[in-house]
Amino acid sequence: MKKISIYELNLSTFNNKKGLNKYLSIIEKIEYLKSLNIDILAIDDILLKCYEINRNYEFNDWSNLQDFKKLVELCSANNIKIMPTINIAKLKKSIIAKKHLISIYRNKSSENESNKNDIESYLLTQEFLVPTIENISNLSVFLKEIISFYSVLGIKGFILEDFEFLINKKTNNMKSKFSFLLDIYRIIKHINFSSMVIWKTKQYNDFLNIIDIANQNDLIFFDYIYLTHLSDINLKNSWDWIKFNKLNVKKLFELWKPFCNNEQYILSLSSNYSGWVVNKYGDNLSFYKESAKSLLMFLMLAKNSYSLYNGDELGILGTDSNNIFNLNNINFNEEKRFYQSRNISSQKYIESQIKFNPITLQIEFPWTNNIQNLDFIQPKLRNKINVEQQLTSKDSTFNFYSNLVRILNKSKYSIYFKGFPKVLLCNNLISIEYSTSENRKLLILLNLNSFPIKSYIWNQYLILSSSYTNKYYSSIPEYLSPYECLILIKDNN
Repeated sequence: MKKISIYELNLSTFNNKKGLNKYLSIIEKIEYLKSLNIDILAIDDILLKCYEINRNYEFNDWSNLQDFKKLVELCSANNIKIMPTINIAKLKKSIIAKKHLISIYRNKSSENESNKNDIESYLLTQEFLVPTIENISNLSVFLKEIISFYSVLGIKGFILEDFEFLINKKTNNMKSKFSFLLDIYRIIKHINFSSMVIWKTKQYNDFLNIIDIANQNDLIFFDYIYLTHLSDINLKNSWDWIKFNKLNVKKLFELWKPFCNNEQYILSLSSNYSGWVVNKYGDNLSFYKESAKSLLMFLMLAKNSYSLYNGDELGILGTDSNNIFNLNNINFNEEKRFYQSRNISSQKYIESQIKFNPITLQIEFPWTNNIQNLDFIQPKLRNKINVEQQLTSKDSTFNFYSNLVRILNKSKYSIYFKGFPKVLLCNNLISIEYSTSENRKLLILLNLNSFPIKSYIWNQYLILSSSYTNKYYSSIPEYLSPYECLILIKDNN
């Protein structure tokens, strides 16, 4: 199985140029997407988006299927596969939007529009959350419609999320436990056998050993599994936002290790569940560049496939907000008083909201340092963290990311990454070691902490790359500085 890379794109914020619909905006930025060297561009389910804004002026922006097809074809011509993220629990809403779209494109009469509303009122009862026979039957019918709809538009892959309710946890028989997922997999493959099927979940316990078990039982119901549990590590609720401000490297390692040696696992450090990863764990202004680069090394340099949330390649920190109510928390006053009763200051509470609240992801992608036309929030250091600046600065996070991609795929060191690495955690220092022989090794040392860590002495190794891109090394340092990570090479030849 091939190691793949995904770019998780927020269509609503990726282009801040006015006058173009969502799809033409992405087409305009195709050169940037090509420069990322990604395999998959993950986007929203456009049908679900159309449903959510059905009575909004944005509907025409999302419903232009001709331009969407142009985008799919252009990306395909540049070896980028567009894959919509289909929410299994919300298929009813996608079906409603599909019927509405089809009626528009077929110039339905007002009488048929009335029929659409009847269908809508019938379907829109509740989401698929209980795997009853009736629900599964309807789900299968709806899914066939959705997959067929996208296949006509040239889509050859799907990311499926919110499907966990379909796993039968009452049985230990593997075929029975995952029979519904197997049915969905077969439906998609029957419509287009070349379509890629990716299950996306943060409930990783259900999938901890599933690849090995599936192979042993000759049970194939996925091509890849996309895990986002690392994005909200220790962040189960807003109370965790308050008490947890530093990355727990030991916990991170425990949750990462079971999945880092298999290409079929796609790992991500960011998701829609909480704020930007560097904002949470990069000590913000102190080490934002170094931490962004270190987290990229951690994500990309093991055997696993990986996904970038758009902005991770730039090291976006998140947002400043002039008004805490912009964070859209209707319980703000009640929560603030609760935390004050626990000796948590208002300032501490507001700081945690800005760091972790997922609404802070809703900023326009920073193409230049022009801060006009922003909505209600402004990204920190926009004059330093924007595409224009990143492309020209030699020590930028984007150029560091591009260098990592070259090392992985297009350099003489790529051969090391063909093997399976040994991963260790010792005194909060993570090491990833690849070896082709006793005399040829590649070693990655990762200090993901905001304090120095002893690195020991690595004889016969040379430094290939560092997250401290402007630092001069006369030798391998005895201590690694905060967020200092190294790629070391040992090659007697």
